Amino acid sequence: MKQRLRIALAFAVACTMLFTASAGYGEGGSIPLYEVLPQKLNDPGYIMERGMGGVKLEMTPSEDGTVLGSGYIEGYQLTLDSQTGWFDCDQPDTYPHIVGYEWISPAQEAQLTSEPGLYTPEEAAEIGLQFLHDVIGMDTSRLYVLEIVAGEADKERSCVHRIEYAYRVDDMRVGWWWADKVSNFPMTLSILVWVTDSGVDDAHGRAVSFAPCAEVARADILAQDAIAELAQSSTPPELMYLPIEQDEKEVLRPAWVVLVDMGTPHEYDALTGEELLNSWDELPLP
Repeated sequence: MKQRLRIALAFAVACTMLFTASAGYGEGGSIPLYEVLPQKLNDPGYIMERGMGGVKLEMTPSEDGTVLGSGYIEGYQLTLDSQTGWFDCDQPDTYPHIVGYEWISPAQEAQLTSEPGLYTPEEAAEIGLQFLHDVIGMDTSRLYVLEIVAGEADKERSCVHRIEYAYRVDDMRVGWWWADKVSNFPMTLSILVWVTDSGVDDAHGRAVSFAPCAEVARADILAQDAIAELAQSSTPPELMYLPIEQDEKEVLRPAWVVLVDMGTPHEYDALTGEELLNSWDELPLP
C-alpha cells in the first residue's frame, strides 16, 4: 500500500505544474461526463480511535440522518456528511498552525522551536495522504497535491505543513472552486490537511467519487488556441473538469480554464466558448 501511495504522491507532486491536457481534443472518441457522488467513509468510532487519540465524542445525526456531528470538546470535533462527502476531523494543535510569521499570538510563539522539523514537504504530503486513506477511509487514487506550504519557510524542514489536495479524472484536473452557483452543493472539491511532527492535527474537505453519466464528442471540444484568443491571455488555457449543477445533480463537465490576475480563474465552456460565471470572490476558499 505504501508503495502505491508513494507512486501516487510522485505523480501528485508533478501535477503542481499545470496539466497540458489539451492533447486529444478534436480527435475521434468522446470525453465522459461524471456525476459527483459521496464516498462511504470509516465509522466515527474508528476515526476517533485511529486518528484522534481515542477520544470519545458523542455523534448526533441531523434531522434527515445524513450528517453526523459532535460537539467541540477540548479542541476535538468530528463531522461526517454522507450526502455531500464532507468531513471535518479536528483535534488540538500539536504545533501552531502558522504560515509565515505575519502574526502569531503569544501562546503560539511560546510553542515555537528553533529545531528543524521531521519531514520534508513531500514526506508531509505523503503522511496526509496516508491519513486520508487509512483513518478517514477515503479512496485517494484520484487525489493530487495542489499546494504544499511549509509553515516555517526559514527552516530546512518545517515543523508544520499545510497541504491542499484536489482531484483529477482521466488526466484532467477537477476545479477546486465553483464555476457556477450550485445551491445544493455549496462545498468545493478539495481537501485541506495540517501535518506536524506529531502527525495530522486537522483534516477537512469533500471525499467524493465520480461515476460516468454521459459523453461529449472530442471533435466538439473547442481548440485551445481559440480560447486563448478569446481570453486574450498569454497563459495557455487548461482543459479541466468543473462541477456544475445539472438536472439537480452535481456533474463534472469539461471547460477551458485560464489562470490570470494573480491566479483568479476564468472559465469557458469547452463546447460553446461561453464564459462561465466566476464565483471565486463569492464563495470562500477551502
